[in-house]
Amino acid sequence: MSTNSAVYQTDQIRCYDGRGQEIDCAGTGQDGDIRAGHPWPKPRFEEKNAVVKDFLTGLMWTKNATPAEFPQTWGEAFEYVNRMNASCSHGHDEWRLPDRRELFSLISHNRFDPALPAAHPFTNVFAGY
Repeated sequence: MSTNSAVYQTDQIRCYDGRGQEIDCAGTGQDGDIRAGHPWPKPRFEEKNAVVKDFLTGLMWTKNATPAEFPQTWGEAFEYVNRMNASCSHGHDEWRLPDRRELFSLISHNRFDPALPAAHPFTNVFAGY
């Protein structure tokens, strides 16, 4: 993850009441009202063939969001990444599994199915939770 310690906005633009009904955000103090933090970089992503550069985190992702069979055990996932590195997959040999924080950085709290930012460049995205 980027060494930048800035806190970025969540991309949330809607507000909800206690029953989950959408309401006007003005004066609610919810994230969609306050929009605290630094805005996301524009563009957020840049496609380079089969990889995606993430300007928010500085990470490189595969454009194919599901490059391996799903599901896999942890051991199978580590083996898959090792094979990617051994073959210099997509021109890179430093692939690794992302941690939870890095995966969470991809989430847009303004969208669902998938919960990725608008106009994201990823393909083969698993739509479930």
